[in-house]
Amino acid sequence: MPVFHLIGAILFLFASPAMAKEAASAWIVTQKSGEVRVIKNGMQPASVQVRDALAPGEILQTGATGRAMLTRGSDYVVVAPGSRLLLPKEEQKSGFTRLIQQVGTMLYKVKHTGIPHFAVDTPMLAAVVKGTTFTVVVDQNRAAVQVTEGVVEVSALDGDARRLVESGMTVYIRR
Repeated sequence: MPVFHLIGAILFLFASPAMAKEAASAWIVTQKSGEVRVIKNGMQPASVQVRDALAPGEILQTGATGRAMLTRGSDYVVVAPGSRLLLPKEEQKSGFTRLIQQVGTMLYKVKHTGIPHFAVDTPMLAAVVKGTTFTVVVDQNRAAVQVTEGVVEVSALDGDARRLVESGMTVYIRR
């Protein structure tokens, strides 16, 4: 029996750094209420629990009464009812985060680093931030970015418009 404990301890020592790095880079569900589901690999939506980690390629979806908070390090996203958030499968350059908000309302709080390192894409716009607090709203006809703190660079996906949005401002882009 002691041999199994020794092997387990050795595996733990070697697995821990990789697992710690993976956990540090994953978005974790830290709060939820109502209907919150995850869609993995095009499968049927499955219930999400607090402390679940979301993997690249997964979609978090809230129902009409569902709410969720995702955290990764000091960054967090509050997902309102009736929203869908996709974590891209594609690997981002080191230190850069990209999320795809398909529909709904989400509040983002991103640590200030001084360099652009976080982006939210929607069907109509892209928001790139250096560190700030902002809300993105997406519906069938338009998308909006409202900045509570800091500055967000917002650009229309069709390339026609680009603007720095400062604290207290809101920008709307129609389909």
